Amino acid sequence: MLEKLIWISAFMLVGARHPGATVGVVEKEYRSEVSSLIAELASAAAAEKGITFEEAMEDRLVLIHELLHTSLLQLKSSNGGMDGSILSPRRQWRKGNLIHASFIQHGSKS
Repeated sequence: MLEKLIWISAFMLVGARHPGATVGVVEKEYRSEVSSLIAELASAAAAEKGITFEEAMEDRLVLIHELLHTSLLQLKSSNGGMDGSILSPRRQWRKGNLIHASFIQHGSKS
């Protein structure tokens, strides 16, 4: 579970530092930042929890990205894209998911 948290934290934080960067762009263009952040977060988590992570954590976490990317591409092609899906602010608004709709529609605060 900690590895998943480190993965999402590293990729999203580096992405937030580079507005408009997708997870794929982060992995390709800012990999050194991601790697440094993964190492730092893993070290802090290991020290705090008194655990040892398996070797090659960066490789595993980048593989998570690649697997998710491939899965999303397959989902998009098999489902005809995401138009009108859960990502639609209007649909979320109608369902009463006001915060979700606002975040989808307006993006980040910056």
